[in-house]
Amino acid sequence: MNNLAELYRVQKRYEEAEVQHQRSLTLRVQRLSENHRDVAQSLNNLASLYEILERHEESESLYMKAFNIWKANMPVEIFNISTCLNNLAGLYTKQERYGEAERLYHLSLKITENYLGAEHQDVATSFNNLANLYCKQQHYSEAEPLFLQALAIFTNRLGSTHPTTTLCQLNFRDFIIHVMAARRENVLSDHLETQKVLKKLRELRSIFRSSISLTFDDDRSHDL
Repeated sequence: MNNLAELYRVQKRYEEAEVQHQRSLTLRVQRLSENHRDVAQSLNNLASLYEILERHEESESLYMKAFNIWKANMPVEIFNISTCLNNLAGLYTKQERYGEAERLYHLSLKITENYLGAEHQDVATSFNNLANLYCKQQHYSEAEPLFLQALAIFTNRLGSTHPTTTLCQLNFRDFIIHVMAARRENVLSDHLETQKVLKKLRELRSIFRSSISLTFDDDRSHDL
């Protein structure tokens, strides 16, 4: 049922997706227990759907329930815990609850680094997401090194052409565009990757200055 619900979600058939997620959750509670790991997965999936539907209070409640179930089974559920924390932090970011989002991203980082190591791709995911959060708040000097760390890990672990690496590269490019639009280029470091992207964007701005202005859309950055 979860697979069918996810198919409906991708197809934006949200009412049908909700029905399937609810059925899956009910069956799992009946057959397993309220605190089973599979129940937590159903809770997380339904929370993600409610987040899309902007039913934020329901989404937050379900994310918290899923997190508490997985937390009780540390460290076996470390991947799910990391994902759930990032999901909940992403929800808080949408609600502009930036302090709470930052706390959860840091918690996810701490947990994944302790259990999986500093070079794990889940650590890079948290770096990327935290960088996006700082960018939204115009904390550019804090965002840049996190993007660079995320890019380095994804490139080393997955390769430069992997879709996740590519998405992180796009987020970093949009971050530089945001900095340029705010006329805050002086806060950027001399890091080779930063200067390479900055140079390309300056060239584009020069070429198309008469017809195109580089702007940043806050909703264009993507959590991973």
